[in-house]
Amino acid sequence: MHFIGDHSTIKLTIEKGEENMKKKRLNWKAILITVISIGIVISSGVYAIVQKQEINQEKTDGTFERVQAQIDGLYYDQGKVFLKENLQSSEIEDCEKSIEGLNKYASARKEMKKQLKQVKDRFDIQKVVNDCFEKDEGKNPLNGITLQKYVLVTKALKTSDVEKITKDFEKDLKTDDGFYQTMNKLLDEAKRQLKIYAELEDKIQALKKNTSLNYDDVNDKVEDLKAEVEKEENPFFKSRLLERLSEAPEEIVNAITARKEEEARKKHASEQELERIRKRGEEERRRADEERRRLQEEQKRLAAEARRQNEINEAEQRRAEQERKEREERERQEKEQQEKQRQEESIKQEESKKLEESQKQEESKRLKASQEQASSQAASSQASSSQSSKANSQGGNSQSGSTSGPQSTNNITNTVTGGTGTATVTPSTTGNVGPKTNGK
Repeated sequence: MHFIGDHSTIKLTIEKGEENMKKKRLNWKAILITVISIGIVISSGVYAIVQKQEINQEKTDGTFERVQAQIDGLYYDQGKVFLKENLQSSEIEDCEKSIEGLNKYASARKEMKKQLKQVKDRFDIQKVVNDCFEKDEGKNPLNGITLQKYVLVTKALKTSDVEKITKDFEKDLKTDDGFYQTMNKLLDEAKRQLKIYAELEDKIQALKKNTSLNYDDVNDKVEDLKAEVEKEENPFFKSRLLERLSEAPEEIVNAITARKEEEARKKHASEQELERIRKRGEEERRRADEERRRLQEEQKRLAAEARRQNEINEAEQRRAEQERKEREERERQEKEQQEKQRQEESIKQEESKKLEESQKQEESKRLKASQEQASSQAASSQASSSQSSKANSQGGNSQSGSTSGPQSTNNITNTVTGGTGTATVTPSTTGNVGPKTNGK
């Protein structure tokens, strides 16, 4: 029994020891977790402080301002509507690198990325829209704020290309932003030109397929088409239409000649008849060639006129832009002058107010000093009067004590007041009541 009891005690002791060890291990784990947590918090705090210091450094040394100025420089105008003239993709990339160099926790960095994306979106659509048109003398339809008055679509452009651009930038093109409205205007012009050109092409092809058409009809039909082309106001595009129309007479003549040869062969015409048909065809082609050269001369004249008009328009735009800048500069200077005058007036009013307040304080001080002086003088006068009255009272009592019988003492007290002080004069007359004695 004793052995069993000892064994139980040992077992219980071991179990308690194991339990204590577990508690100690748990305590160490808790301590370790706490230490790690504190370390993380401290590290995060230190890191945040370092980041904040870096951000503040970028603010104080003008880094943000330089990057912002770099972004603003990608635009032509202060309103950030149109891109700068001859903007290159490399300039946008350089600006992007500058933004990436900023502290990634800076709130301005996110805003600058947003601003740069707006620039890139404008750059992308401007490039694809400009590429829809011929670059006459190396000039893009839109460059900076200069929009060419007359533009001409490329020969390779298709309606599907324009539709794709419209779809890709649909959201931006629906805004009332002046830049995107200009893009819309150019895309509409591209669609208009493609439509008119396609209609002319269809009419030419219809003439070529017209089996009832003869050589004598060609000039009249071409003149009808030319009359429609003359309605076009864009000299560049009119030149393109005339270029196509200049090729039409020969094509129509060739189609008529080929048809006549085919009809002659079907009728088993002789070789002489076929040769006669070919010669007539050659004669008509020469006439068609003369018409082609005439139309080409007209085409060149129109192209030159379009360039001249574009130059005039560009000069007018630049003059208007210069006038706008000068006007804005005058307005800016006027505002600065007004603001300066307002500040000067405000300073004057503030100084006047301070002077008035100072005068009031001085007046208040003088009044207070005067009141204090008057109070002091009044107190002094009252004290002097009190002392005099006390002295008179004591003197009267003394005289009264030394006089008996019919004798009396008359005390006459005269108070003389002058200036701010009071003087008390007390004459004393002592006499006997009754008849005077002899010898006195």
